[in-house]
Amino acid sequence: MLTGSLPPISVSPSAIIRSCSPSWHSPFSAAAERAGVVLGFHIGTGGDTVVFRGPGGAVINYMETTYPGMRVVSHLVASGALDRHPDLRILIAEGGAAWVSAIGDRMDEAYRQHGMFVRPELSRLPSEIICQQVYASFQHDKSAVQVVPATGYRNVLSARRAELGVLYFCRRTGPLLQHADGASGP
Repeated sequence: MLTGSLPPISVSPSAIIRSCSPSWHSPFSAAAERAGVVLGFHIGTGGDTVVFRGPGGAVINYMETTYPGMRVVSHLVASGALDRHPDLRILIAEGGAAWVSAIGDRMDEAYRQHGMFVRPELSRLPSEIICQQVYASFQHDKSAVQVVPATGYRNVLSARRAELGVLYFCRRTGPLLQHADGASGP
């Protein structure tokens, strides 16, 4: 349960990816921001989870379930949705965490290198928006145990509490989750 907030609202990643126009998500994002509700995107939902049949299909299809979470972050940051709603938080559930800093770096590069084409202009770098508003949770992501502390990305939730020490924490707002056992924070 989220401390001082309602439980996350589950949103289909495909709804965001297909319709990232401000006319669709601005009223929804504004309402969620006002209510203090975290928008949760669980990987493997909102689309076809079987994209390949044949040799390697099980592993390929498992990998494909993680990409919509990355696309949601890319779309909500690049479209300016999160920048326009700085108190809105999103959670990519069970999609790993090691990728978050890498996608922030890549988006910063695109923002700098293609700035003349970027619309809308953002008030912060994409990586700053991600670090402040995007949360990621994982169950099995041993690379996150190394990457997360090294990059300073702290909005990470691990199903295995001892894994990261664990970083159930947001720099701006303090503890993000309160656990069933009553524990919160690192």
